[in-house]
Amino acid sequence: MLSKSDFKRMHLIGQFNNAFILTRFGPHLFMIDQHAADEKHNFEMLQLTTTIKSQKLFKAQLLNFGPMDFALLRDNLDLFNKNGFEFVFDDDDCEEEDVQNDGDITTTTNTIQNSSARLVALPNIVGHSFDKHDIDEILSMIAEMPGQLHRPRKVRSIFASKACRKSVMFGHPLSEFKMKQIIENMGKIEQPWNCPHGRPTIRHLCTVNLG
Repeated sequence: MLSKSDFKRMHLIGQFNNAFILTRFGPHLFMIDQHAADEKHNFEMLQLTTTIKSQKLFKAQLLNFGPMDFALLRDNLDLFNKNGFEFVFDDDDCEEEDVQNDGDITTTTNTIQNSSARLVALPNIVGHSFDKHDIDEILSMIAEMPGQLHRPRKVRSIFASKACRKSVMFGHPLSEFKMKQIIENMGKIEQPWNCPHGRPTIRHLCTVNLG
């Protein structure tokens, strides 16, 4: 079973058909799809480093959430800001007067707990619109996999297209340095096994007898 740490120990054999990188790890021969592998690295770098610009709304939208989603929203504001969503919250306090038997008036403050937030800015990406469905999508991903940098499906699609255009293509001859760089980068990213469009980045060819 190949692991991410194995990529840095792979031995480069060379390029095949200006489309694939041939490598050896122990007795195992592998073929790396040069475009898919480079594309996945570029995609994950965009995911990790991009902060999407926001467009302020002319009028804030009041959004209501269930208690669990509301807690997730408040706990993950940095993630939403990185995706271009901005919120403000109303912490509503009310004062109650309690008249004691001796005639003294005691004033107490009670906080009214609500599960609403005001959406004041949306992601500003030309040709794309965003709404509460995208917010709910992020909240669902946070609930399933907390602690990760999640992106809405629309944003992932944009990143996949950008990563594709900036990656090495089929038919492009690669230097030894570039081939080694692509191999090493596969060991540095979170999910090196498939490109953003689902194509495998690496295939096991065969096992050879080195005896």
